[in-house]
Amino acid sequence: MSDPFGTLRLQAAEAPAGPPAWSDIPLNGILTVAAAVLLFLFLSDIIRLMPLLLECVTRVRPNLSLEHSLHQARSRNTIAILALLPFCLMADRYALYSPQFLEAINPGWRAPALIGVLVAWLLLRKLVELLVFAARPPRLDAEERSALHRNLFNCFVVLVALQFCSLCIARFLCSAPDSVIRLILLVETAVMFGVSLGRSGQILRAKVGGFSTFLYLCALEWIPAAALVASAVVL
Repeated sequence: MSDPFGTLRLQAAEAPAGPPAWSDIPLNGILTVAAAVLLFLFLSDIIRLMPLLLECVTRVRPNLSLEHSLHQARSRNTIAILALLPFCLMADRYALYSPQFLEAINPGWRAPALIGVLVAWLLLRKLVELLVFAARPPRLDAEERSALHRNLFNCFVVLVALQFCSLCIARFLCSAPDSVIRLILLVETAVMFGVSLGRSGQILRAKVGGFSTFLYLCALEWIPAAALVASAVVL
């Protein structure tokens, strides 16, 4: 017997589509492939320079020796520039730096935006250095000043290599969740920044007193770092 009132059919409301997965964004895939290609093209230079960079992380003297060799310094600068791309891809994927203004950007353009933020931070750091050295230059020769500014680059290249290895182990061998991987990458970043800060302090301490070293480090390293942290919290 048929229902005299008919049958009421309600179409289930479709759930709103969420943001695309990071790996589903075409530009992220393109940038990942580009990073892999660049890594392959400069792999021999990276392998050749990595032992010296590891020494720069563990001791202060190799930082000065590296600046003495123009060829090695140029190779280090090139590798550090190339390392920006994989670092920003990892930072975007695991939200190592996620201020509100980046959240407002289309997810497909956040990795390039992060590259822009990092470049802007490096320019700020260089500007602070120029202002400090113009106001009260420490008694450093050209190589010592270069090592003071660029020992961060040595630590950065080692950091990116370390983070890449940690990411591969945590994700593919240990199947760690994203939150754990994010914590690992953040801790490695903080530790390597601390190492760079220590090397800068050693370079300065050889030429100026302890209190002056502290003041120079506050101006040259802590002000740019504080600006980056403040941008993540406030903006």
